[in-house]
Amino acid sequence: MEAWRSAAAFSATITNNGAVASGYVLLAFVSSPTRQATDPLEPIRELFDFARVPLLAPGASTVVHLSLPPSVLSHVDALGDERLQAGRYVIELGGERLGDSADVVGSLEVTGDDKTLFSMSSVRAKYDGR
Repeated sequence: MEAWRSAAAFSATITNNGAVASGYVLLAFVSSPTRQATDPLEPIRELFDFARVPLLAPGASTVVHLSLPPSVLSHVDALGDERLQAGRYVIELGGERLGDSADVVGSLEVTGDDKTLFSMSSVRAKYDGR
């Protein structure tokens, strides 16, 4: 069995641009426009990690690290089979809709053949054949 620690890793510099000390929570989201177009149950975006920044003095900065687990890129179909699918994924760090002054948006391209991570249909077949 393969164990993957991270499909991708991200770093972000957080700076307190305000006049008072403040903490912050950076939220990281992933979405798949391709799957959204073909699967009405696909989430619009999924939280994959977050980083809590303790109090930062005005003008102070710190670097936070985020990790995208491969399981977040997987999709479970109606039969219960979970697959890591090739395609383009949109990565969002922070967000204006969350009250941030700006957000960082990028993409992650997963290439190669789709990979089955778990097959419920195989489990069912094993037990149905007893």
